[in-house]
Amino acid sequence: MRKSSMITLGILAILMVFLSGYTFAVLTTSKEVGSSANVVRDIHFTIYENDYTLVEVTFIDWENITPTQVKTKDVWIQNDVELPMNISVSTKDLNANISFSYAEGVGWDNGMYPQLNPHQKVQLLLTLTPNENCIEGTVSFVIVFSGVAG
Repeated sequence: MRKSSMITLGILAILMVFLSGYTFAVLTTSKEVGSSANVVRDIHFTIYENDYTLVEVTFIDWENITPTQVKTKDVWIQNDVELPMNISVSTKDLNANISFSYAEGVGWDNGMYPQLNPHQKVQLLLTLTPNENCIEGTVSFVIVFSGVAG
């Protein structure tokens, strides 16, 4: 009798496995959704003298500046690609006795600074302030504008 019980249990187990798979198959479904992407290999921005011209900035002349005087120049930066881009500014080779800073100007969308939307053109305010210990003479440094797709 044990052998027949074991066979019956075995058949029931196989039947339950089959039926549970069948039940699962009845309760599943699938959908296919199309997809595409625009592959961008490079990002690019342009720096202009002002909002209304297409003259690109390649050099900024701060002219004469006295110790502790605050000088501000503005440039306009435009995102030239179809992706949002975060902008930052830094310097290279700046004399330790001079402070450089930058801030948002006009054109930024509702507090979106430093993110530029695709093809957006905005103002950046650049500020240079020599401290009182600054040595007289010509000061040269590089302003580095950076953009990161975001």
